[in-house]
Amino acid sequence: MRIVIFILACTLSATAFAQRIPEARDLAREARDAHRAGGPLVVLYTQPDCVYCERAKRDYLEPLLADRAAAPRIVEVDVTSHARLTATTRHLDLLREQVESLAAQLDAAPSGFLDDYPEEAYPTDVLWAVATIRAADGVLGTDHEAIAARFIEKCQRPAALGHLGLPPNAEVAELEIGYRVPGPILEMANRLLPIAAPQVRPSRSVRAHGAPPALVQVAAEALVDAVSAEVTALAGDWVSVAVIGPEALLPALAEVLPSTEGVSLLDPLGAKGLEFDAVIVVEPAAIYREVNGPRLLYVAMTRAVQELSLVHSEPLPAVLVA
Repeated sequence: MRIVIFILACTLSATAFAQRIPEARDLAREARDAHRAGGPLVVLYTQPDCVYCERAKRDYLEPLLADRAAAPRIVEVDVTSHARLTATTRHLDLLREQVESLAAQLDAAPSGFLDDYPEEAYPTDVLWAVATIRAADGVLGTDHEAIAARFIEKCQRPAALGHLGLPPNAEVAELEIGYRVPGPILEMANRLLPIAAPQVRPSRSVRAHGAPPALVQVAAEALVDAVSAEVTALAGDWVSVAVIGPEALLPALAEVLPSTEGVSLLDPLGAKGLEFDAVIVVEPAAIYREVNGPRLLYVAMTRAVQELSLVHSEPLPAVLVA
């Protein structure tokens, strides 16, 4: 009997919408049915508010269901509600096996790079492997934090330079001065670093002056309109404005934002590496709760090179207002 396990979601793509993946009801029965049909059973382990799980379903797994004749059997398991599936927890052994294998690869990888990702470098796909392990630990009661910490440390060591083909006398110099983000914005974003990246030393901006982040709190039903008003105000002063929010809110925001040049709508991961004159971060607390949320929120806040607004109905993460 062949069973393929797909644990959470780590990568992105753009594929047309297909059928929804059904929720698993009885894994043993579904595995037998798949075996009789001569195909694998693909089990997608997910958890609430996991944006990467949703992307894996939308961009990779659901399109497979469009071809009914060739489609594998795919079911979804919410790891926080596994007790509904069966009277036993035997299926969790499958998740445990996959997590142990992934953790072993992380621990054995030279200089913090996974053999499965020869063309990728920290901190892209392999960081999602760390996030997956940590999420699974919370469900299984296992503890791979020491392995995760060693992996992150290996990525910082000078040994990683050898992997990049640099000479043995090369040195690692940690950036301590920032030139892009105004000081008041960077100061608030730096409050996330002890959680998002404890091994990274906070940088200071040479741009000591600038407007502090604007905090706009509204009722939940007024959130979308408040974002629209903020965009209108900032677009009058700056060439480029970005609205960065949780993926679940993007459709509602897209309906009210002007479709004009200079206004962009993104999720935090999509904004990585970009910069804008003004940035509006929507519902920072929701971003903070995502897998690797503190890091994603740091990315979102530091895309602004002139002004930053935080528009929210939920209370801001405590670390930002401390």
